[in-house]
Amino acid sequence: MNWELFLSIYSVIFLAELPDKTALVLLMMATRGRAVAVFAGAALAFATQVLLAVTFGRALAQLPPAVVQWGAGLLFLGFAVHSWRAQSDVDVDVHGAPPSHATLGRAFLAVLIAEFGDLTQLATASLAARSPANLVTVFSAATLALCSVAAIAIFIGRRATRLIRPRALHKLSAMLFGGTGIYILFFQ
Repeated sequence: MNWELFLSIYSVIFLAELPDKTALVLLMMATRGRAVAVFAGAALAFATQVLLAVTFGRALAQLPPAVVQWGAGLLFLGFAVHSWRAQSDVDVDVHGAPPSHATLGRAFLAVLIAEFGDLTQLATASLAARSPANLVTVFSAATLALCSVAAIAIFIGRRATRLIRPRALHKLSAMLFGGTGIYILFFQ
């Protein structure tokens, strides 16, 4: 493994993903579901996305941007509706969270769609195209960077549940998801 390449890829992908919408999604999902399930779903989705990026290189950039944009936007609006409806359950906490397999599935799907054609996926594809002899390094560094951001977002989301009432968190989630969905659909 090329450790210099690993560290440079890790740094680039980590910094690019940190302010991304996916981190926001994971933060909000962690307020509603079990952190381990959210992380597992996100990690599987990130690994899938990075594998696609490494495998197909720059070909991913050829997908119709409008399809990716509308799919992601509608997904966020769906999460907004779901969060708004759930906010009426004031007593929901981790023990009242959906089963772990449902949380894992939602996290996987949300991250998979949100990251499809995203900057970090395209950057990973570009790095893989430029370093065909180091695909394992590219895959490992990008996946670890994305999972590191996911862990940070989930940690913050879990802490937020201890500081803010569930009803307020659900309303905030709904507004953030809705705003992100509208932004993706009409301003991106």
